Amino acid sequence: MSATHPSLWFFCALGAAIMWGAGYVVTEILLKKYGLTPAFIMFASQLITLPIWFLICAYLGQVSPGFGLMVSIPSAAGLVFLQAILIIGGAFLIIHSISMKNATLASLIEISYPLFTALFAYLILKDTQVNLWTAAGGLLIISGISLIYLKS
Repeated sequence: MSATHPSLWFFCALGAAIMWGAGYVVTEILLKKYGLTPAFIMFASQLITLPIWFLICAYLGQVSPGFGLMVSIPSAAGLVFLQAILIIGGAFLIIHSISMKNATLASLIEISYPLFTALFAYLILKDTQVNLWTAAGGLLIISGISLIYLKS
């Protein structure tokens, strides 16, 4: 997706937040009304999305170059594997959290992930993009998480 407007990144991120918010509520319904387990929901969603992503990559001509890069650069393949494990692990944990509590509280805790993104960006990439305003936002996130944990 090419950026044609300087604010497109914001609307893409907001769209993702809207879709995830709705997805978490649907997940809670599947868990609590229908009794599906977090593991089965993960299995089913991955099974459904695998052919969709394959078709998208094939249409965009990205299957062969992607596999070619992973074969020629083993460290890239390792990072793709690690990224998949981290994303799938996070998805499983949020679904499990929803099963134990509810979509609203689980998602409000999960939104602390930008703090961990900043931490790992600093530790791994030696990249710091924290300024006064992002630090203030981070403190508000920590405050909110603390309130939710202490009062729920």
